[in-house]
Amino acid sequence: VYEFPYNVSDFITTSKELDKLVEIMKENATIKISIYAYTDNVGVQKENQILSEKRAKAIADYLIKNQIESQRISYQGKGISTKYQKKSENRRAEFLLME
Repeated sequence: VYEFPYNVSDFITTSKELDKLVEIMKENATIKISIYAYTDNVGVQKENQILSEKRAKAIADYLIKNQIESQRISYQGKGISTKYQKKSENRRAEFLLME
């Protein structure tokens, strides 16, 4: 899980969490990843859907920039999440790794 700051969809600096994911994927060339990104419930639903899509793409782009082949990556913005009580925990991306 990677948590995004409020209303942010890109990375200002590198991410230790995502760098670890890159390392795992480089060590295991058969692994594919599905990325699912979410927002909290603040704001308009349509705008949150777009933001979640941008977040998912930003992570995919980060992986590709770090030499992970694009055919190993799928991503989807899932919009608003209220799974967790803390809003910051709902502003997240989840990863599903598959062989």
